[in-house]
Amino acid sequence: MELDASYLKQRIALEAVEAQYDFRNSPSDFREDWERLLAKRQDGDELWTFEPPPRSMRFWGIALVRNGRVISTLIEAVD
Repeated sequence: MELDASYLKQRIALEAVEAQYDFRNSPSDFREDWERLLAKRQDGDELWTFEPPPRSMRFWGIALVRNGRVISTLIEAVD
Protein backbone atom coordinates (compact mmCIF):
# COMPACT_ATOMS: atom_id res chain seq x y z
CA MET A 1 0.00 0.00 0.00
CA GLU A 2 1.33 3.43 -0.94
CA LEU A 3 0.94 5.72 2.07
CA ASP A 4 1.52 9.45 2.05
CA ALA A 5 4.14 10.39 4.67
CA SER A 6 1.84 13.18 5.88
CA TYR A 7 -0.35 10.46 7.45
CA LEU A 8 2.41 9.56 9.92
CA LYS A 9 1.47 10.52 13.47
CA GLN A 10 3.96 9.24 16.04
CA ARG A 11 7.18 7.27 16.05
CA ILE A 12 6.82 4.08 18.07
CA ALA A 13 9.39 1.57 19.35
CA LEU A 14 9.25 -2.05 18.20
CA GLU A 15 8.79 -3.15 21.82
CA ALA A 16 5.81 -0.82 22.21
CA VAL A 17 4.16 -2.24 19.09
CA GLU A 18 4.68 -5.79 20.30
CA ALA A 19 3.32 -4.87 23.75
CA GLN A 20 0.26 -3.22 22.21
CA TYR A 21 -0.63 -6.07 19.85
CA ASP A 22 -0.74 -9.72 20.83
CA PHE A 23 0.61 -11.06 17.54
CA ARG A 24 0.93 -14.62 18.85
CA ASN A 25 -2.82 -14.78 19.45
CA SER A 26 -3.90 -12.58 16.53
CA PRO A 27 -5.61 -13.91 13.41
CA SER A 28 -3.03 -15.53 11.16
CA ASP A 29 -3.36 -12.96 8.35
CA PHE A 30 -2.67 -10.06 10.76
CA ARG A 31 0.31 -11.90 12.25
CA GLU A 32 1.63 -12.76 8.77
CA ASP A 33 1.30 -9.12 7.66
CA TRP A 34 3.34 -8.08 10.73
CA GLU A 35 6.02 -10.69 9.95
CA ARG A 36 6.21 -9.47 6.32
CA LEU A 37 6.65 -5.89 7.54
CA LEU A 38 9.43 -6.96 9.93
CA ALA A 39 11.18 -8.95 7.18
CA LYS A 40 11.62 -5.68 5.23
CA ARG A 41 13.14 -3.85 8.22
CA GLN A 42 16.73 -2.60 7.92
CA ASP A 43 19.06 -0.77 10.30
CA GLY A 44 17.90 2.81 10.70
CA ASP A 45 14.26 2.10 9.79
CA GLU A 46 11.55 3.49 12.04
CA LEU A 47 8.06 2.38 13.01
CA TRP A 48 5.31 5.00 13.05
CA THR A 49 1.62 5.01 13.78
CA PHE A 50 -0.44 6.45 10.94
CA GLU A 51 -3.90 7.78 10.27
CA PRO A 52 -5.19 9.68 7.24
CA PRO A 53 -6.90 13.05 7.51
CA PRO A 54 -10.53 12.97 8.75
CA ARG A 55 -12.13 13.63 5.35
CA SER A 56 -10.57 10.61 3.68
CA MET A 57 -11.19 6.90 4.12
CA ARG A 58 -10.59 6.05 7.77
CA PHE A 59 -7.88 3.45 8.34
CA TRP A 60 -4.94 3.32 10.70
CA GLY A 61 -2.06 1.14 11.75
CA ILE A 62 1.73 0.90 11.78
CA ALA A 63 4.12 2.00 9.03
CA LEU A 64 7.72 1.02 8.39
CA VAL A 65 9.59 4.18 7.40
CA ARG A 66 13.01 4.41 5.75
CA ASN A 67 14.62 7.78 5.10
CA GLY A 68 11.26 9.51 5.42
CA ARG A 69 9.54 7.18 2.94
CA VAL A 70 6.90 4.61 3.86
CA ILE A 71 8.18 1.16 2.90
CA SER A 72 5.43 -1.06 4.29
CA THR A 73 2.26 -0.83 6.37
CA LEU A 74 0.24 -2.94 8.75
CA ILE A 75 -3.42 -1.93 8.67
CA GLU A 76 -4.91 -2.23 12.14
CA ALA A 77 -8.47 -1.21 11.34
CA VAL A 78 -10.70 0.31 8.71
CA ASP A 79 -13.69 2.40 9.67
